[in-house]
Amino acid sequence: MLGAEAAGSIRATQNVVGPVNVAYQAMENIVPIKAGEEMRKGGIQRLAKFLLRFGAQGIVVLAASFLVIGLFSHEFLSFFYGHEVAVYGSVLDLQLVYFLLVWPLRQLGYLFRTIDRTPSLVVASLLAAATSLILIYPCVESFSAMGIMIAAVAGQAVNVMYLTVAWMRIRASLPAVGSSAAIAKI
Repeated sequence: MLGAEAAGSIRATQNVVGPVNVAYQAMENIVPIKAGEEMRKGGIQRLAKFLLRFGAQGIVVLAASFLVIGLFSHEFLSFFYGHEVAVYGSVLDLQLVYFLLVWPLRQLGYLFRTIDRTPSLVVASLLAAATSLILIYPCVESFSAMGIMIAAVAGQAVNVMYLTVAWMRIRASLPAVGSSAAIAKI
């Protein structure tokens, strides 16, 4: 629909954030184990506190790094891929937003898997996919190559929002930390 140049340029922007994806995959070997340990030591509240703290630290580092890359996205693409690709700097900016949204999504995924609420993950993924599919054609028609990333970012945002609301509902149903029911569960 967009042509070879646009498709290649989108792929080039994906390559820029590729190392972040590798780091996210490496995290899969560490965080779930630590999350399980935290759950075992102090229940859901301790697990959530760990993931919130870890998530907050990570989002600050990622946001700062992505801000620097985003401020120079056109120059970055021009340097590595040539001036023809530099016009897709806005696509790179949206790739950065997409991967920034992946960070809290990963933390929520660890949380829901650890507390055995995986059906929420399936629903969130289906909503994200539906959102992206519904938006892809009108976004590409309106925004060309950038429309692909707009639809993808919208899908990820829906994913994060759904899981955040689901977690808020679960958290509201938990007994207070100091209550005898919470102590009995620990």
